[in-house]
Amino acid sequence: MKSLLSLVASLSIAASTSLLASDFSIAKWGDSKGSVIVKEEKSNITPFDEDDYLIYKFDIMGMKDVRLVYQFRENKLNLGVFIFKETHETADHHINDFQDVNLIVSKKYGDPMRTGPVWIQDVVPMDAPDLADALIKDKVYFQSVWQTPRTIIEHQLTMRNGEIIHQLVYKPTNDVLGSLFQESSQMF
Repeated sequence: MKSLLSLVASLSIAASTSLLASDFSIAKWGDSKGSVIVKEEKSNITPFDEDDYLIYKFDIMGMKDVRLVYQFRENKLNLGVFIFKETHETADHHINDFQDVNLIVSKKYGDPMRTGPVWIQDVVPMDAPDLADALIKDKVYFQSVWQTPRTIIEHQLTMRNGEIIHQLVYKPTNDVLGSLFQESSQMF
């Protein structure tokens, strides 16, 4: 858990100092795949014939197997994701990681627009008072959302196909996204 905090703190410090102009990691929305490849220094593990995304793997401050994913549409960056692959013996530890990352991200972007557990379907919290048990049984997921003038950040912890997924998803706001692809739609 401490290594996860160190990871997010390091990412936040880097973003707030040398990467002020970036929207996600080292890039701005609309950057080309080639420009990201030139700027990104982490280990590239993208399959050779893939055109629509880049995947980087890195370890930081004792945290192993962090994935940094850049997704492109029409060779323009339009989505970014940090995927935390760290495994724990109990779901409680994953929930603690989620809460710790929320604190770090909130220090950078302020309070989230919304945060907390989201109960799935007709499950009432009183039916599953243990959040860790509810997460494992896919009755609840956790989500926090922040917004800047150019970016929406969704922090998610969920169970999918028997695997706990913990990620930070960065995407451009609708205004930014519209301006990225407006030019190409006007060409036809």
